[in-house]
Amino acid sequence: MDTAGWIYCHSVSKRVTMQTIADACGVSRNAVSIAMRGGGKGVSTATADRIRAKAEELGYIPDPELSRLARKLGSSRKHEGVRAEIPFVVPIPEGCPDDGSHFFMDMCRPFALKQGYKVTPYFTGLNHYSVARVQQIWESRGVKGVLLFNPFDTEWDHTEQFEWDRFSWIIFSESVHDPLLHRMNWDFRSALDTCFFQLQQKGYQRVGMVLQKRYDELVGHAGLAADAIHRDRTPTKDQVSWLRHLGLIGAEEGRNALRAWLKKEKPDAVIGHGACKDVIQQLGYRIPEDIGFADWRLDQDMVGEVAGILPSFASMGRIAVDLLLSQVEHQITGIPEHPVLTLIEGHWVEGQTTVS
Repeated sequence: MDTAGWIYCHSVSKRVTMQTIADACGVSRNAVSIAMRGGGKGVSTATADRIRAKAEELGYIPDPELSRLARKLGSSRKHEGVRAEIPFVVPIPEGCPDDGSHFFMDMCRPFALKQGYKVTPYFTGLNHYSVARVQQIWESRGVKGVLLFNPFDTEWDHTEQFEWDRFSWIIFSESVHDPLLHRMNWDFRSALDTCFFQLQQKGYQRVGMVLQKRYDELVGHAGLAADAIHRDRTPTKDQVSWLRHLGLIGAEEGRNALRAWLKKEKPDAVIGHGACKDVIQQLGYRIPEDIGFADWRLDQDMVGEVAGILPSFASMGRIAVDLLLSQVEHQITGIPEHPVLTLIEGHWVEGQTTVS
């Protein structure tokens, strides 16, 4: 027999199947199947761990075609009704103004439902369940993966930590680095780069940026990076120092800072967000006659009225759910050794706040 034929026969004769693992562990093939999918009803955690350890010892390699077929059949069964839950955790009291959690939760729900999962909110702030109680609920409901929402801090609350190794995680945040999980956010720096480029393409020469200092810190100083790139591409005479304000631009301190900045820098276009456009107009400037304006994060109801970047939030929801369920399927839990940051780009939308 030639070498190729020997290798083929040898590999076939030595192939480890689920039945091989079942015989070695003294359990049924169905129990092995459940354990290899992360465990579930009918198989204890200890038994599932023992089965997976034996599978690794024997060198078990799943058949990708059978795995694909199982996912397809499982998906079709799940579509008959909700069979599992994905918690959406917000570390603040429910109902806090402008936390944005409900918006992000809603963009995940339709994509989770297509896979047979219901997205359920859990608020772990004041007067809500403790983390220990929340984890007990998850265990009783067979939860395997969790979505976290915390774009306003650099670390998760250390007063009461999750047992990270028990679940798979995706966090909507670019700023949380303790623990460092797989993170998801929209691409803020790309949004600023696009705004600078589009305004210059329209003939604006002195483009300035208005950005809250705290927000820039939470997105890894993306504003500072975008400003540096813009300066490198702009003649010195047309460079505008950006306004990196401390408070809300609509408050008195912010209004005064914006007034002084506009008078000193004399930009012919401004990149800002939220109340920035209204405050510029209240200060006596006409948009777009005196100053062009682009919003670096448009809301849907602003489309057509204000020029700027419309984030692809629906894509964020779909990709976040896909990444989480991929971890669940492959039984990947805990804090990752090599965390991945996924940034989703938005797209430029024309509006009435710039020259045509």
